[in-house]
Amino acid sequence: MTDIRSQQVVSTGNFSGSIGIDASENLLNRLVELEHEKAKINHQRAKLILQTAASHLKSEGVDRINLIHKTGFLVDCLDEFEASSDLIVLGKRGEAANFASSHLGANLERIVRSSRKPCLVVPLEYQPIDRVLLAYDGSSTGKKCCNLSENLGYFRG
Repeated sequence: MTDIRSQQVVSTGNFSGSIGIDASENLLNRLVELEHEKAKINHQRAKLILQTAASHLKSEGVDRINLIHKTGFLVDCLDEFEASSDLIVLGKRGEAANFASSHLGANLERIVRSSRKPCLVVPLEYQPIDRVLLAYDGSSTGKKCCNLSENLGYFRG
């Protein structure tokens, strides 16, 4: 999902009084061209990320891979993705990972709270999972989590 905020339209404010009419139009045209280039680069970047992920998954033996790239807000599209998923895997931080790096990402809490499926939050760097702690409260959601954990081979008793 490419966040739509990265493709916001260039401001079309009236700068003619400060830089001249022709200069304003030329500047605006150039800014629009730059934004168009940026959108193309973002699309190529997303395609490369998906291809790299697919390559890693194939090397681990995953056969069924469906690459989807959309532009918008992940929270708004979550229902569509959840319908055919058993588990939601999310990065702890998004594109602004280097800014306020001790905080969780801006979308993470909203997605976890609105998801009807179990969510696995992962750090920036891969670390093999040795143990899983599952809080169980006896609810139907808790039972589903236990069943999923057991099916994934993490549950022992």
